[in-house]
Amino acid sequence: MKRLAIIFGVLFLAIFTLWQGDNKRKKKVSDKEGEIDKGMTGPRGERIFIGAGGGRYFTKDDKKIYVGYKKSKKSI
Repeated sequence: MKRLAIIFGVLFLAIFTLWQGDNKRKKKVSDKEGEIDKGMTGPRGERIFIGAGGGRYFTKDDKKIYVGYKKSKKSI
């Protein structure tokens, strides 16, 4: 019985730790989403937002319209 309680406790701690790790990753991604990219503008001057995966988009009629993104090369 004592062994069963130890096994259950270790299993519970392992699952709890994994669950906490997943929540931390999701918060980091969602914090980044919605930031404004100040270096770009949309085709008609719209604000460009940065998506969760790094894609750039602007909103039109509550829809996300993704645009191509290339990093600009800084001249010396």
